[in-house]
Amino acid sequence: MTAREYLDQVLYLIRETEHRIRVGAILLAHLRRCATSTTMELREDPVMSSGNLQSMEDIIASIVDLERDLKAKKALLIRVKAKAGEKIDRIPDETQAKLLRMHYLDGKTWKSVAEKLDFSETHVQVLRRRAIEALANSERRRSVCCPALNPDAPTP
Repeated sequence: MTAREYLDQVLYLIRETEHRIRVGAILLAHLRRCATSTTMELREDPVMSSGNLQSMEDIIASIVDLERDLKAKKALLIRVKAKAGEKIDRIPDETQAKLLRMHYLDGKTWKSVAEKLDFSETHVQVLRRRAIEALANSERRRSVCCPALNPDAPTP
């Protein structure tokens, strides 16, 4: 896998996971509203049910499952960002590392990165290519010089 493919996969995974966390948070808020607005009152009169109502037990179980799932997604997001951040931090040029971090880890557009760094978009694209090359070189040096330190390197 090339450095560019790796960064593209990281970006996709971060965006997808953040989206799933947002959707999960909305669903969790809805389930909590359902749980707190549900009241139980015993009556002797027969009640017609629409059949769409979840029992309180089902709602609470759904809340617990969803909270567990969201916690796992957040942990994954932290691990992915940390690992990619470590790789990006090995780039010797701080500006190149910063622009990769801003786009691939923070989700900024290239236009936004250019504005933030006060560069033209064309210059940012040149720096991006150089940064990706520097990342690839860093990974190659790491796997050749210190294979024991590179958990992604194939074992002989």
